[in-house]
Amino acid sequence: VLAPLGTAPNQAVLLTELSLADGTVQYSSFELLATPAAMLGALPKATVSATVGSPSGDGTSVPVTVSADGAALFVGLTTAAHGRFSRNFFIMPQGQVVVEFIAFGALDTATLKATLRVEHVRGYL
Repeated sequence: VLAPLGTAPNQAVLLTELSLADGTVQYSSFELLATPAAMLGALPKATVSATVGSPSGDGTSVPVTVSADGAALFVGLTTAAHGRFSRNFFIMPQGQVVVEFIAFGALDTATLKATLRVEHVRGYL
């Protein structure tokens, strides 16, 4: 299927998004066409980092800007702060993506900032 595009399965990821007419993404998913290990030759050694922004007006969430200097697979965010990320374990293109950290109870930005970890598959292969 990819041959007419001149692309091998170990060099491609299938991204699917369903959007509303105004551009709001309602659904997003991805499928690897090869194992992560088979994709190593095509994956850059991306540096991925995250920066915690200012809390929302109601104090229940805070934006986290994730930055990558190259494509990264399975970007995962973890922290000791009590809460969850609006997106986690996603494919990251080169550039920036903003996700929300949504607190379970009181927002503890000090713990979030001190313990925020960013990982991706290239760091393990």
